[in-house]
Amino acid sequence: MHNDIDLSKFPIFITVADCLSFTEAAFLLYSTQSTVSKTISSLESSLGYPLLIRKNKKIALTKAGEYLYHAMKEKLSEINLILDEADRIYDGEIGKISIGFSGYLPKNPVFEMVSSSFFCEHPEYELDLKLMEYQSLKKQLKEEKIDAILFNDLDMTISENFHTLELMQNETILLYNPLIEKWAHKETLTIDDFKDADFICIRPSLVPGYQTALLRCCKAHHFTPNISKYADSVIEMVQYISNSQYVTILSKAIFPFQSSDLSTFTIPYKEGMPVLKSILAWREDHDNPALHLFTDYAENYLSKLNCKDKQ
Repeated sequence: MHNDIDLSKFPIFITVADCLSFTEAAFLLYSTQSTVSKTISSLESSLGYPLLIRKNKKIALTKAGEYLYHAMKEKLSEINLILDEADRIYDGEIGKISIGFSGYLPKNPVFEMVSSSFFCEHPEYELDLKLMEYQSLKKQLKEEKIDAILFNDLDMTISENFHTLELMQNETILLYNPLIEKWAHKETLTIDDFKDADFICIRPSLVPGYQTALLRCCKAHHFTPNISKYADSVIEMVQYISNSQYVTILSKAIFPFQSSDLSTFTIPYKEGMPVLKSILAWREDHDNPALHLFTDYAENYLSKLNCKDKQ
């Protein structure tokens, strides 16, 4: 066992072995010959065997010394690279940004634009998107298992200990199968054409805000939807709608199937309808320099985007 060995002495040994001279090694190490000699003797004492043969003011490596010289020199080189990498991570020059999201929010065009632009400009960083249950997003963020989360404000509130950035306000759309006969032959459809339809909704125990938004939207248009089916995800809802007469109302941002055979139309806004906002949230006390750079970049990007929209 070598638990009591001072590993900081090995770089000194390697320098001596490089030079095969205590005098030259001392010069390179900005030390004295006697200090370097004592360090090597101490290291040999800890190991229990000699590393150097000292004869006629000349130095040679023992077999064990030669093995340790080559092996430790290689390892120390790797350790230096690791330490350099750690320094860069600490200084914010390299790192990973982990962002949690739910299958309920599979697509966010504004976030995709921001992140794509950021990581093109900063290839030294890495984005780690983590798919997880919606209910665990805030818990994972509080426990610092992820750096940030993406969510809809209707489903979640964030406490004062977090920063938030509004990415986009989402259009409300109705999703239906255009091959169903009663809708297929109409040139123009309105929300009134679906008042008697069978609605499918995400299970309230999974995402309570989804059903709330659907009900509020229908109420604003003066009807109560017949919710006759519940699903566990947007993908499952889409599968049911593709093979039946079910319809649903949802945010445009969470409908990711651009090549889908299903059809959508935008529901005109009326007072009382929810305005779904896509939010990015992160801890105020986070210690990830990469996240700090990313959120600053996102805020500047969105500010410029909003200025262009107003022109």
